[in-house]
Amino acid sequence: MPNSYNYTPSTANLGNTVSKYMVSRIINNPLERLLDLPIPTNIPEYFIIEVVFYSLYDNSIVTSMVIESTDEQVLTSVTLNYTSSNPSTQRRLLFINFSKFSDVLEQGRFKVVLNFLVPEIGTYNEGQFGVTRISPSRTEIEMELLPRCITPQTLEQLRQFSAPQINTVWVDAALAQIFNQPTTAVVNSTSIPTDVSPLTFSTIKESLPLTNQVVLENENTPEAFKSKVQQQTQIILNSAYGIAKGKINQLKTAGTVRFTDLVLTNVVSSSIAEAMQTYTQVPGVILV
Repeated sequence: MPNSYNYTPSTANLGNTVSKYMVSRIINNPLERLLDLPIPTNIPEYFIIEVVFYSLYDNSIVTSMVIESTDEQVLTSVTLNYTSSNPSTQRRLLFINFSKFSDVLEQGRFKVVLNFLVPEIGTYNEGQFGVTRISPSRTEIEMELLPRCITPQTLEQLRQFSAPQINTVWVDAALAQIFNQPTTAVVNSTSIPTDVSPLTFSTIKESLPLTNQVVLENENTPEAFKSKVQQQTQIILNSAYGIAKGKINQLKTAGTVRFTDLVLTNVVSSSIAEAMQTYTQVPGVILV
């Protein structure tokens, strides 16, 4: 929803003179309340801004230009520290100097649209996909890599882009959920954008071989045996959780910022296998 602090001009007065008007977001005071607005994004290391100027008279495109984040003549950034808040936070502000644009605009009234783009595959001027099919509703398209662009590197980029994945913000909380660590203090553990139902032993039993399920569900099976199996299962999960955290931290250190379903599956399964092997090698331990 629009915030009233965004609208510095009198929209009522402007509405009587022109059919469209621009929203002022010029900040002249570091105490401006606009700075308190939550903006759910960070400035990436490299990005592109596509700037499009529309005429307020007839909404036609007057001109457009592309700015790369490396252009320090046009783009500058400032980091603000909010030490009075608890916890203290930071905000990085991006400033665009329109006077440094290479294109010269004629005098007039314009609406400016800024499209922030982050290249995933290819570049702004060198696309690597071609359209192969358009849906009857014309709301979806199917694309494929151009033959000249098919390389091991681009195929890996495509896999990383399209595969289901989770980022570093959520991966630690996801591990705690996978390995049934409800008491582990993980930031944002209750706000992962997915199902946060706790792992139960009933869920674990469903993945066991049918013969094991029958034994555990048999009413004649001693409760002490069932309890022992549940305890051993959690011990293995606790150990696997520590192993998996180590693997994830190694990937983070190596620069991984997104973990695909394949990577997480390999981390989880290999960690459980290592924990099982270690547990069964402990003297006096019998896996029931």
